[in-house]
Amino acid sequence: MISLRSAAPVLNSIGCRILGVSTDPPAEQKRFVEKYGLQYDLIADRSGEVCDAFGVPYPNNEAYRETMVYRKGKLIWWDPRASTKYHAQDISYAIIEQQSKELASGESTMPPIPPQLCKKDTD
Repeated sequence: MISLRSAAPVLNSIGCRILGVSTDPPAEQKRFVEKYGLQYDLIADRSGEVCDAFGVPYPNNEAYRETMVYRKGKLIWWDPRASTKYHAQDISYAIIEQQSKELASGESTMPPIPPQLCKKDTD
């Protein structure tokens, strides 16, 4: 989730909302957010209820790192082993692909993807 830190404002500007979910306690998440200056919400899923709802395994109460991108209530991209280094870039490619499909069908209401999202994340 740290790799999304620099991309969060740009992703937010095109209507994306970043939510991190982990099985860590809220106090640990708060320290993590403060340490890394994250500007998006983390959800403490101590019971595994959110993980179960999205089908994310959490052996030994430790959730796998997965990324899901939803558009208009539909899953448009899923990465079961999300890369921490290229997280923002991978997400932006998924959004670009979805935007291309919507443009081709005449259904796009998504703003254009800013060029800075398409470069490699260096965090």
